[in-house]
Order: sequence, then C-alpha cells, then structure tokens
Amino acid sequence: IYDGTDAVMLSGESAAGKYPVEAVKMQASIALETEKYLPAHAPLEVPADAHGTRVVNNVVGMSAVNMATTVGAKCITVPTTTGRTARLISHFRPNMPICAFSRHEWAVQQMIMYWGVIPHQAEITQGTINGTIVKAIETAKELGYVKTGDLTVATAGDPRMSVQLEDKVSSTNVAYVAQVR
Repeated sequence: IYDGTDAVMLSGESAAGKYPVEAVKMQASIALETEKYLPAHAPLEVPADAHGTRVVNNVVGMSAVNMATTVGAKCITVPTTTGRTARLISHFRPNMPICAFSRHEWAVQQMIMYWGVIPHQAEITQGTINGTIVKAIETAKELGYVKTGDLTVATAGDPRMSVQLEDKVSSTNVAYVAQVR
C-alpha cells in the first residue's frame, strides 16, 4: 500500500482457507486504514521521451489533480477510449473519486484495477472534445457523483492538438474546471 500499488490480493493459502471472506474483509480494512496516511498525491515524475509525450501527459495529469484539490472538486471526470487517462490520474492519488467513462467493455474491465477509479461503460463521444466532456459530466451527474452547482475537473486527450502515441491514441493534453449545470 505504501509503495502505491493499485491492487493487492490474497495468496492461495489465505484465499482457499477456512475464512476467505473474512480474510478479504481484513485485507480491505488494512488497505483503507493505511491509505489514510499516504500523501495527498504522488510526486510529479516527468521522464522525457523523444516526442515529449510523457512530459505532456504527466504535467496535464498532475495539473488536473492539483486543480481538483484546489477548487474542491467532487470528482475528476475522465472520458477515455483506452483507460490511459484514468490510469494517469490514478497515479497521482487524488483525494476525490475518478469517474471514468469508456464505450469499450475491455477498457472498463481494466480500469476496475486502477486506484481510485470508478469506471463505467457509456457512449459519451460527441464529435468534439468539448461535447465529449460535457456528455461525460452529464453522465456523472446522472449517476449521482456530482449535482448541480458542484465543481468537477475533466481531463482527456484532444486528438486535434495532441501528440499521437505509438498506437495512434491521443495523449492526455487538456483539463477543464467545470461547474455542473
């Protein structure tokens, strides 16, 4: 937990023993108690690559977490295709939920393992980055994560202005502070 792992699991002996449910409950309570003593978010590490993509991703991700903390956002809203942006934000351990939305079931299944991420399968792509973010915030409101008047920070990759990653996915390059309507 102190090393920043996203998930822990029981060994075979504990999981198959006489009290597997109790073992999982104890493990969860230990993890929750331990997380109380972790720093607000991880320190910014910005390793460079040939195109500067990791620099952009990390700076935008850390900025989104800092903005959300500073304005008291109820959640960080993340529309994502692959789950990469949700994983990036998770790395910085914000003190509010990360509500992530992807149209792909496989991405949602992966995001379940990311620390602090609440993934949902939803079709939120609206043709523009602004439309997609508005739809993601509306979906977060419908699901009860935010309500009218709350602040949220939304972050994503705008493919029109982004460095393309090796698999043709856009890097995380925008963050918005939005008041829910």
